[in-house]
Amino acid sequence: MGRGEAIFERECTGCHGERGEGDVGPALFETGLDATEVTAAVEQGRGIMPAGIVTGQEQADVVAYVVSVSSPPQ
Repeated sequence: MGRGEAIFERECTGCHGERGEGDVGPALFETGLDATEVTAAVEQGRGIMPAGIVTGQEQADVVAYVVSVSSPPQ
């Protein structure tokens, strides 16, 4: 398990579900999000998600993970 995935499991699965498949929060899996969108959501918050839930290297790692799972299969 990579760092971003571990951080996602710790901080995000409660709302976004396993691998970002959605639950209370919106699905992230295979939605085509890019790093700019994910970074903005993490920094500013969105809906019930608080701003700055992760920062620094943890933010960079979780953004990279979310982008990887949100990329549609090619």
